[in-house]
Amino acid sequence: MAKKKKAEKPRREFTKRQLSQWERQKKRQRIIFGIGMTIAGGCTVGATWRAGEGHVKLWLALVGIVLSMPLTAEYIMPGFIDMLPGSMNQQVFLPDTYGYVGAICIMLMVLLLWYVFAKWNDRTGKFAALG
Repeated sequence: MAKKKKAEKPRREFTKRQLSQWERQKKRQRIIFGIGMTIAGGCTVGATWRAGEGHVKLWLALVGIVLSMPLTAEYIMPGFIDMLPGSMNQQVFLPDTYGYVGAICIMLMVLLLWYVFAKWNDRTGKFAALG
C-alpha cells in the first residue's frame, strides 16, 4: 500500500519588522528566564531535585512553574510554533519513517553512544563541571 504524501506547507517569509519584534521578544524572555533562575536558584530540574531535598524556597518556585506551564502552553507556544519555518515545524514519528525495528535500533544506538560518552567522561573528566 502506497503512503500518502503530505501536502507541503507554503514556506513563510518574515519581514524585517516581524524579525525585530521576535528579537525583542526573545530578549524579554531571556531576562525573565534569568530573573526566574536567579530567584529560584536553578533550572526546573534542579529546582525539583532540591525541593525534594527540603528547600522551601524551591517549593514556591515549583508552584510558580506549575502555574505558568499551562499559560505558556496556551498563549506563548502557539505563537512560537507559527513563527517556525515549515522545515522545523513538523513532527517525526520514528516508526513511520524507519519502521519499529529501525526506530528501536536508532534509540538503542543513541543510548549506547550516551553510555559510552558518560563512561569516557567519568574516566577522563573532560566535561566535568568541577574538575
